[in-house]
Amino acid sequence: DGVDLGLFQHLVLTDTLAGKAGSPGEVSLGLSQNPDTQAYPAKSSPALRSQLSGLSMVSQGQAALNRLSSIKRYPLFTLMCSFQTSEELLPFHAARVTGSPTLAWLCLDSSKPGRTVPKECHTLVAITTPEYAQELLGQDTTGALPPQTPEYLKSRASRMWQDIQTELTSVRGGQPMPEPATKSIHRWGSAYTMPALRKACVSVEGPGGTSLIMAGDSCLGPGLGNAAVSGIAAAHAVLRASRL
Repeated sequence: DGVDLGLFQHLVLTDTLAGKAGSPGEVSLGLSQNPDTQAYPAKSSPALRSQLSGLSMVSQGQAALNRLSSIKRYPLFTLMCSFQTSEELLPFHAARVTGSPTLAWLCLDSSKPGRTVPKECHTLVAITTPEYAQELLGQDTTGALPPQTPEYLKSRASRMWQDIQTELTSVRGGQPMPEPATKSIHRWGSAYTMPALRKACVSVEGPGGTSLIMAGDSCLGPGLGNAAVSGIAAAHAVLRASRL
């Protein structure tokens, strides 16, 4: 029941679900070689399992996929608050927060270039640490994620707002943050991937300039910067395999 996605000279995978058996994104490596293009078909199906042969590329590629299966995914929460005030909310536009038990990122979303925003209107965005997100999650005894009902999201937003007051007051030089006009929270169930593979990307080259490449924040760790560096490394790997 696999889905034939066609023939590709290069296959770049950026999601850890590619190596997780039974997941919607599971990838199985096909074996039938196209003699004209030297490319290999790629198939993806939760029902399929890896079809290995003596080909070095396939066996190495499967080993790389197995490494992805060991990576775990962790949630985070993003809190957005709007304010109607003429005072300055933060002494910066955006900052990565280190050493905080609750916050990993803090920014004034209303400060983004090219936006026309009244002076008295501000939007604050705060992103949790993985540890605090686990605490805020409120999993039941089965380990399942609670349904994101309006009541659940409202309670998580209120709690997070209260729990980050120490950090907010600190960055404001001891001055408490004004009460927001609105609060909204979003839960990302699989935002962080850990532990990282500690490589910019994983590349397996095959005959005829083919390659299987794995990239994304699972390689160097969570964060946009790490994901971008991994993507650049993957592009170079494609060029290298293509002998360009």
